[in-house]
Amino acid sequence: SDAVYLVNVVRAERKLIALRRGYPLSVAESSKLISNLFYSGLRSYIPYYAELIVAGVDDEGPHVFSSDMSGSMVAEEFVSSGSGSPVAYGVLESLYSPGLRLEEARAIAVKAVEAAMQRDPGSGNGVDVLAIPVRGG
Repeated sequence: SDAVYLVNVVRAERKLIALRRGYPLSVAESSKLISNLFYSGLRSYIPYYAELIVAGVDDEGPHVFSSDMSGSMVAEEFVSSGSGSPVAYGVLESLYSPGLRLEEARAIAVKAVEAAMQRDPGSGNGVDVLAIPVRGG
């Protein structure tokens, strides 16, 4: 679908750009690339029906961005996406605080997704947590 297509295009574009200039894109540059793709689809009247989360660690530190189909890209402390996200945001907003340790953040993420799964059948029936390590920090 659109999300898979966008991820594949961005993956290829990031590799090409990194080869041309000799160093990889930052997380913010990657999010801008995705934003431009979303916006180009909207301008051509063939929008991409996807909402992507861009997260990573670069020389400037950790970043999380949320996108929408208009090309808007917003930097966030935490992000939830999908049909169960209103429920997940309730949990995240009540339990999140800056400076959480990895295990605390992981437990909050699992609680948020489990709450969404209880209220929204479209949220699926399992939780996979991906942690992006900050090297040297």
